[in-house]
Amino acid sequence: MYEPVPPRPVPVLTLNSQKIDAFEHLFLEAQRLGPDAFVDYNITYPEHELLRYLVARKQILLHGSSRKRIRVLTH
Repeated sequence: MYEPVPPRPVPVLTLNSQKIDAFEHLFLEAQRLGPDAFVDYNITYPEHELLRYLVARKQILLHGSSRKRIRVLTH
């Protein structure tokens, strides 16, 4: 039988000016290239930190679907 893993606290997202600059560069590059482009993740920070930054600072909603044609999310 499957036993669920209890939730763990989320680590604190520590931001410094270098990390913010790197995340901003990737964010602006993604905007410049457009929604169907590949953005080369060429920085040393963990990807989950970029995603958390985008949610916290850019108010971006993330979803785990591979469906590219989603235009509207409802509840």
